[in-house]
Amino acid sequence: INAFNNAFKVADVQILDSLLATDYKHTNGTNPAFGKKKWLDYINQRKQNIVSGKLRVVDYAMDQIEIQKYQQTAVVVGRVLSTYILDGEEMSSQFRITHLWVVEDGVWKRAAFHDGKIK
Repeated sequence: INAFNNAFKVADVQILDSLLATDYKHTNGTNPAFGKKKWLDYINQRKQNIVSGKLRVVDYAMDQIEIQKYQQTAVVVGRVLSTYILDGEEMSSQFRITHLWVVEDGVWKRAAFHDGKIK
């Protein structure tokens, strides 16, 4: 989880790709569910924005983490706190998150994700 969050913070596509299950599903409050390719396309765009200076991640952290293992599966819940500067404007957000992790090819990988913005 820490490796995944650190890779997300800097938009490291290779690490994130290696930590996503083959049939990954991503859901949030603003889009219908989508798969691994579309999510990695988003990460590629995020990386371009970081490299160009359009996006600067000030802080990205996950806390209030609870993990419940079920043999080769785990449910992770927590809160994500994010502060970033986009096009010169500083923004902060908080999300409640749920991850589903599975063991695939002997490696823990994120199989599903959902978030809900905390108002």
